[in-house]
Amino acid sequence: MKIRKTIQGSIPSNKVYNSYNEDKHNVYSTEYLNDKLVHVGPDAPQDNENLWIQKGKNLFDITKVSFSNGATVDLKNETITVTTYYNPADQTLKEIAPDLVAGETYVLNIIKEGAPYIYLNGSSSVWPIGTSHVITQAELDGTVFFYGYDHEVNKGIPLTMSNISIEKGKKITRNILLKNKNNVYETFTNNDKLERYHTTEQIVGTWINDKPIYRKVVILDEVASNTVTTHAVDLHDMETLIDVRGTFIQNNNLGEASTGVFMPLSVNWRVDDNLYDAGIHTITKDSFSIFMGPGMWVPRNVIVIFEYTKTTD
Repeated sequence: MKIRKTIQGSIPSNKVYNSYNEDKHNVYSTEYLNDKLVHVGPDAPQDNENLWIQKGKNLFDITKVSFSNGATVDLKNETITVTTYYNPADQTLKEIAPDLVAGETYVLNIIKEGAPYIYLNGSSSVWPIGTSHVITQAELDGTVFFYGYDHEVNKGIPLTMSNISIEKGKKITRNILLKNKNNVYETFTNNDKLERYHTTEQIVGTWINDKPIYRKVVILDEVASNTVTTHAVDLHDMETLIDVRGTFIQNNNLGEASTGVFMPLSVNWRVDDNLYDAGIHTITKDSFSIFMGPGMWVPRNVIVIFEYTKTTD
Protein backbone atom coordinates (compact mmCIF):
# COMPACT_ATOMS: atom_id res chain seq x y z
CA MET A 1 0.00 0.00 0.00
CA LYS A 2 1.43 3.37 -1.02
CA ILE A 3 0.25 6.72 0.24
CA ARG A 4 0.76 9.05 -2.69
CA LYS A 5 1.02 12.47 -1.19
CA THR A 6 3.61 15.11 -0.56
CA ILE A 7 4.91 15.60 2.95
CA GLN A 8 6.66 18.90 3.43
CA GLY A 9 9.30 19.45 6.06
CA SER A 10 12.28 17.73 7.58
CA ILE A 11 12.52 14.37 9.28
CA PRO A 12 10.40 13.77 12.39
CA SER A 13 12.91 15.34 14.69
CA ASN A 14 11.41 14.02 17.88
CA LYS A 15 12.61 10.62 16.65
CA VAL A 16 16.21 9.58 16.45
CA TYR A 17 17.98 6.67 14.88
CA ASN A 18 19.10 3.55 16.70
CA SER A 19 22.74 4.42 16.01
CA TYR A 20 22.23 8.17 16.17
CA ASN A 21 24.98 10.66 15.49
CA GLU A 22 24.89 14.20 14.17
CA ASP A 23 26.58 13.35 10.86
CA LYS A 24 23.99 10.68 10.09
CA HIS A 25 21.19 12.97 11.20
CA ASN A 26 22.32 15.72 8.84
CA VAL A 27 22.05 13.59 5.68
CA TYR A 28 18.26 13.70 6.02
CA SER A 29 17.92 17.25 4.73
CA THR A 30 14.64 19.07 4.25
CA GLU A 31 15.30 19.28 0.52
CA TYR A 32 15.86 15.53 0.29
CA LEU A 33 12.60 14.67 2.05
CA ASN A 34 10.32 16.99 0.10
CA ASP A 35 7.93 15.34 -2.38
CA LYS A 36 8.49 11.90 -0.93
CA LEU A 37 6.07 8.98 -0.97
CA VAL A 38 5.10 6.89 2.03
CA HIS A 39 5.02 3.11 1.70
CA VAL A 40 2.92 1.07 4.14
CA GLY A 41 3.32 -2.70 4.21
CA PRO A 42 5.37 -5.69 5.33
CA ASP A 43 7.77 -5.73 2.37
CA ALA A 44 10.41 -3.17 1.47
CA PRO A 45 9.31 -0.38 -0.92
CA GLN A 46 9.86 -1.01 -4.61
CA ASP A 47 9.06 2.46 -6.01
CA ASN A 48 11.77 4.50 -4.29
CA GLU A 49 9.60 5.76 -1.44
CA ASN A 50 11.64 7.50 1.27
CA LEU A 51 9.43 6.70 4.26
CA TRP A 52 8.41 3.11 5.05
CA ILE A 53 5.80 2.30 7.70
CA GLN A 54 6.51 -1.38 8.18
CA LYS A 55 3.66 -3.67 9.20
CA GLY A 56 3.65 -7.39 9.76
CA LYS A 57 2.16 -9.48 6.96
CA ASN A 58 -1.59 -9.71 7.41
CA LEU A 59 -2.65 -13.35 7.10
CA PHE A 60 -6.35 -12.54 7.40
CA ASP A 61 -8.06 -12.40 3.99
CA ILE A 62 -11.27 -10.40 4.22
CA THR A 63 -12.15 -11.27 0.61
CA LYS A 64 -12.78 -14.86 1.71
CA VAL A 65 -15.27 -13.92 4.45
CA SER A 66 -19.03 -14.12 3.95
CA PHE A 67 -22.08 -14.30 6.18
CA SER A 68 -25.50 -15.82 5.67
CA ASN A 69 -26.98 -14.37 8.85
CA GLY A 70 -27.13 -10.59 8.39
CA ALA A 71 -23.55 -9.41 8.83
CA THR A 72 -21.98 -7.60 5.88
CA VAL A 73 -18.49 -7.34 4.41
CA ASP A 74 -17.36 -4.08 2.79
CA LEU A 75 -14.39 -4.98 0.58
CA LYS A 76 -13.78 -1.38 -0.50
CA ASN A 77 -13.24 -0.16 3.07
CA GLU A 78 -12.15 -3.59 4.35
CA THR A 79 -14.67 -3.67 7.18
CA ILE A 80 -17.12 -6.16 8.68
CA THR A 81 -20.39 -4.97 10.20
CA VAL A 82 -22.15 -7.33 12.58
CA THR A 83 -25.85 -6.82 13.16
CA THR A 84 -26.51 -8.89 16.24
CA TYR A 85 -24.93 -10.06 19.48
CA TYR A 86 -22.48 -12.01 17.34
CA ASN A 87 -22.28 -13.29 13.77
CA PRO A 88 -20.55 -16.55 12.82
CA ALA A 89 -18.77 -16.49 9.48
CA ASP A 90 -19.69 -19.13 6.91
CA GLN A 91 -16.03 -20.15 6.60
CA THR A 92 -13.53 -21.86 8.86
CA LEU A 93 -10.52 -20.04 10.27
CA LYS A 94 -8.34 -21.90 7.77
CA GLU A 95 -10.46 -20.62 4.90
CA ILE A 96 -10.28 -16.95 5.90
CA ALA A 97 -6.60 -17.15 6.89
CA PRO A 98 -5.14 -19.86 4.62
CA ASP A 99 -1.51 -19.37 5.67
CA LEU A 100 -2.07 -20.08 9.38
CA VAL A 101 -0.27 -23.19 10.63
CA ALA A 102 -1.31 -25.23 13.65
CA GLY A 103 1.17 -24.92 16.51
CA GLU A 104 2.38 -21.45 15.46
CA THR A 105 1.80 -18.23 17.44
CA TYR A 106 -0.19 -15.36 15.96
CA VAL A 107 -1.46 -11.99 17.19
CA LEU A 108 -4.94 -10.60 16.47
CA ASN A 109 -5.70 -6.92 15.90
CA ILE A 110 -9.08 -5.29 15.18
CA ILE A 111 -10.25 -1.70 15.55
CA LYS A 112 -13.74 -1.84 17.05
CA GLU A 113 -15.96 -0.86 19.95
CA GLY A 114 -17.83 -3.51 21.90
CA ALA A 115 -16.61 -7.00 22.75
CA PRO A 116 -12.78 -7.05 22.68
CA TYR A 117 -12.43 -10.50 21.12
CA ILE A 118 -13.47 -13.01 18.48
CA TYR A 119 -14.67 -16.52 19.25
CA LEU A 120 -12.91 -19.63 17.91
CA ASN A 121 -15.62 -22.24 17.59
CA GLY A 122 -13.15 -25.06 17.06
CA SER A 123 -11.85 -24.79 20.63
CA SER A 124 -14.80 -22.98 22.23
CA SER A 125 -12.49 -20.16 23.31
CA VAL A 126 -12.16 -16.42 22.84
CA TRP A 127 -9.19 -14.67 21.22
CA PRO A 128 -8.82 -11.20 22.78
CA ILE A 129 -7.79 -8.35 20.50
CA GLY A 130 -4.12 -7.41 20.81
CA THR A 131 -3.07 -10.77 22.26
CA SER A 132 -1.08 -13.65 20.87
CA HIS A 133 -2.45 -17.18 20.59
CA VAL A 134 -1.07 -20.58 19.60
CA ILE A 135 -3.44 -21.85 16.91
CA THR A 136 -4.63 -25.46 17.07
CA GLN A 137 -5.79 -27.67 14.22
CA ALA A 138 -9.25 -27.79 15.74
CA GLU A 139 -9.43 -24.00 15.60
CA LEU A 140 -8.31 -23.98 11.97
CA ASP A 141 -11.07 -26.43 11.12
CA GLY A 142 -13.72 -24.52 13.09
CA THR A 143 -15.71 -21.41 12.23
CA VAL A 144 -15.06 -17.91 13.62
CA PHE A 145 -17.64 -15.87 15.51
CA PHE A 146 -17.30 -12.09 15.15
CA TYR A 147 -18.70 -10.68 18.38
CA GLY A 148 -20.22 -7.23 18.40
CA TYR A 149 -20.99 -7.04 22.10
CA ASP A 150 -20.39 -8.85 25.35
CA HIS A 151 -24.08 -9.15 26.16
CA GLU A 152 -27.11 -10.14 24.12
CA VAL A 153 -28.95 -7.02 25.37
CA ASN A 154 -27.27 -5.13 22.48
CA LYS A 155 -28.66 -7.53 19.89
CA GLY A 156 -29.70 -5.70 16.75
CA ILE A 157 -27.26 -2.77 17.14
CA PRO A 158 -24.85 -2.74 14.16
CA LEU A 159 -21.13 -2.53 14.91
CA THR A 160 -18.34 -2.12 12.37
CA MET A 161 -14.88 -3.68 12.67
CA SER A 162 -11.93 -2.33 10.65
CA ASN A 163 -8.21 -2.97 10.22
CA ILE A 164 -8.66 -6.67 10.96
CA SER A 165 -5.30 -8.42 10.94
CA ILE A 166 -3.70 -11.68 12.04
CA GLU A 167 0.10 -11.49 12.10
CA LYS A 168 2.63 -14.15 12.93
CA GLY A 169 4.43 -13.64 16.23
CA LYS A 170 3.66 -12.50 19.74
CA LYS A 171 3.09 -8.81 19.02
CA ILE A 172 1.95 -6.54 16.22
CA THR A 173 4.76 -5.23 14.02
CA ARG A 174 4.80 -1.48 13.51
CA ASN A 175 8.11 0.19 12.59
CA ILE A 176 8.95 3.48 10.92
CA LEU A 177 11.99 3.46 8.64
CA LEU A 178 13.57 6.27 6.69
CA LYS A 179 15.82 5.93 3.66
CA ASN A 180 19.07 7.89 3.75
CA LYS A 181 21.02 9.15 0.76
CA ASN A 182 22.78 5.82 0.55
CA ASN A 183 19.37 4.23 -0.16
CA VAL A 184 19.44 2.30 3.13
CA TYR A 185 16.29 2.10 5.27
CA GLU A 186 17.00 2.78 8.93
CA THR A 187 14.65 2.49 11.89
CA PHE A 188 14.23 5.43 14.20
CA THR A 189 12.77 5.28 17.69
CA ASN A 190 11.81 7.53 20.56
CA ASN A 191 14.59 9.11 22.57
CA ASP A 192 13.32 11.46 25.24
CA LYS A 193 16.64 13.23 25.68
CA LEU A 194 16.69 14.27 22.03
CA GLU A 195 12.99 14.88 21.50
CA ARG A 196 12.29 18.10 19.62
CA TYR A 197 9.18 20.01 18.55
CA HIS A 198 8.68 22.26 15.51
CA THR A 199 6.32 24.93 14.23
CA THR A 200 6.33 23.14 10.87
CA GLU A 201 4.37 19.94 10.37
CA GLN A 202 6.26 16.78 11.35
CA ILE A 203 5.47 13.06 11.20
CA VAL A 204 5.92 11.67 14.72
CA GLY A 205 4.41 8.17 14.60
CA THR A 206 1.42 6.15 13.42
CA TRP A 207 -2.19 6.06 14.61
CA ILE A 208 -4.21 2.90 15.35
CA ASN A 209 -5.33 2.77 11.70
CA ASP A 210 -1.66 2.97 10.57
CA LYS A 211 -2.00 6.51 9.24
CA PRO A 212 0.91 8.84 9.99
CA ILE A 213 0.51 11.11 13.03
CA TYR A 214 1.51 14.73 12.43
CA ARG A 215 2.57 17.27 15.04
CA LYS A 216 2.55 21.05 14.75
CA VAL A 217 3.44 23.66 17.38
CA VAL A 218 1.91 27.16 17.50
CA ILE A 219 3.59 29.83 19.68
CA LEU A 220 1.82 33.08 20.62
CA ASP A 221 3.77 35.89 22.25
CA GLU A 222 0.84 37.16 24.26
CA VAL A 223 -2.94 36.74 24.52
CA ALA A 224 -5.62 38.79 26.24
CA SER A 225 -7.12 37.78 29.58
CA ASN A 226 -10.80 37.75 30.59
CA THR A 227 -11.87 36.99 27.02
CA VAL A 228 -11.79 34.51 24.14
CA THR A 229 -9.23 35.08 21.41
CA THR A 230 -9.05 33.29 18.05
CA HIS A 231 -5.79 32.40 16.33
CA ALA A 232 -4.88 31.03 12.90
CA VAL A 233 -3.53 27.52 12.32
CA ASP A 234 -3.26 25.47 9.13
CA LEU A 235 -4.95 22.09 9.76
CA HIS A 236 -6.88 21.96 6.49
CA ASP A 237 -6.23 18.27 5.80
CA MET A 238 -6.88 17.15 9.39
CA GLU A 239 -9.01 14.02 9.72
CA THR A 240 -8.66 13.01 13.39
CA LEU A 241 -7.48 15.34 16.15
CA ILE A 242 -5.57 13.01 18.45
CA ASP A 243 -4.25 15.45 21.02
CA VAL A 244 -4.07 19.16 21.74
CA ARG A 245 -2.26 20.60 24.74
CA GLY A 246 -0.30 23.62 25.78
CA THR A 247 1.32 25.85 28.40
CA PHE A 248 1.75 29.56 29.09
CA ILE A 249 3.37 31.99 31.51
CA GLN A 250 1.13 34.03 33.79
CA ASN A 251 2.61 37.36 34.84
CA ASN A 252 1.78 39.21 38.00
CA ASN A 253 -0.73 42.04 37.96
CA LEU A 254 1.90 44.44 36.65
CA GLY A 255 2.72 42.22 33.71
CA GLU A 256 6.25 41.68 34.96
CA ALA A 257 7.79 38.68 33.24
CA SER A 258 10.37 38.15 35.96
CA THR A 259 7.68 37.14 38.45
CA GLY A 260 5.60 35.01 36.08
CA VAL A 261 4.70 31.37 36.72
CA PHE A 262 4.40 28.49 34.25
CA MET A 263 0.93 27.02 33.87
CA PRO A 264 -0.81 24.35 31.75
CA LEU A 265 -3.33 25.58 29.21
CA SER A 266 -6.03 23.66 31.01
CA VAL A 267 -6.72 25.03 34.49
CA ASN A 268 -9.79 25.99 36.48
CA TRP A 269 -9.92 27.25 40.03
CA ARG A 270 -11.20 30.19 42.07
CA VAL A 271 -9.43 32.23 44.75
CA ASP A 272 -11.72 34.70 46.52
CA ASP A 273 -13.53 36.48 43.69
CA ASN A 274 -10.94 35.77 41.02
CA LEU A 275 -11.56 33.01 38.51
CA TYR A 276 -8.31 31.49 37.31
CA ASP A 277 -9.05 29.38 34.28
CA ALA A 278 -7.63 28.83 30.83
CA GLY A 279 -8.33 26.44 28.02
CA ILE A 280 -8.37 25.66 24.30
CA HIS A 281 -11.67 25.23 22.50
CA THR A 282 -13.47 25.58 19.16
CA ILE A 283 -10.75 24.04 17.02
CA THR A 284 -11.37 24.17 13.27
CA LYS A 285 -9.15 23.39 10.30
CA ASP A 286 -7.93 26.99 10.09
CA SER A 287 -8.24 28.43 13.59
CA PHE A 288 -8.51 27.73 17.31
CA SER A 289 -9.73 29.74 20.29
CA ILE A 290 -8.23 30.25 23.72
CA PHE A 291 -10.15 31.42 26.80
CA MET A 292 -8.32 33.21 29.59
CA GLY A 293 -10.23 33.96 32.78
CA PRO A 294 -10.24 37.32 34.56
CA GLY A 295 -7.69 36.12 37.10
CA MET A 296 -5.01 35.68 34.46
CA TRP A 297 -2.68 38.65 34.07
CA VAL A 298 -1.10 39.24 30.67
CA PRO A 299 -0.63 35.59 29.65
CA ARG A 300 2.42 35.31 27.41
CA ASN A 301 4.57 32.73 25.62
CA VAL A 302 1.50 30.60 24.92
CA ILE A 303 2.46 27.24 23.39
CA VAL A 304 -0.16 25.01 21.73
CA ILE A 305 0.68 21.54 20.37
CA PHE A 306 -1.56 19.75 17.86
CA GLU A 307 -1.27 16.06 16.92
CA TYR A 308 -3.51 14.68 14.18
CA THR A 309 -3.98 12.44 11.16
CA LYS A 310 -4.81 13.69 7.67
CA THR A 311 -7.43 12.89 5.05
CA THR A 312 -4.75 12.83 2.34
CA ASP A 313 -3.09 9.66 3.72
